[in-house]
Amino acid sequence: MRKIIKNKNKLDEKIKEYIYGQLAGKLNDKKLSKEEFINSLSFESIDITNDTIEFYIDDGGLFDWHVIIVESSFDFDFKKVELAG
Repeated sequence: MRKIIKNKNKLDEKIKEYIYGQLAGKLNDKKLSKEEFINSLSFESIDITNDTIEFYIDDGGLFDWHVIIVESSFDFDFKKVELAG
């Protein structure tokens, strides 16, 4: 948890960049700049288990108000991103 708090600004940027790279192509007819896409995202919560961190991100309506879940190791190596809800 300390590592997350200590690196929160860099982590925020890194997670949103990762989401953009993974999901921007799925926007269909929405024409957004990278900055608009990233600025639409906001953190909701973090779930920490034995060997995984899941970051829950509000999609800001980009994908019909689904939650974006980014799975990460404790070294912040992102494993996958998925839309939920």
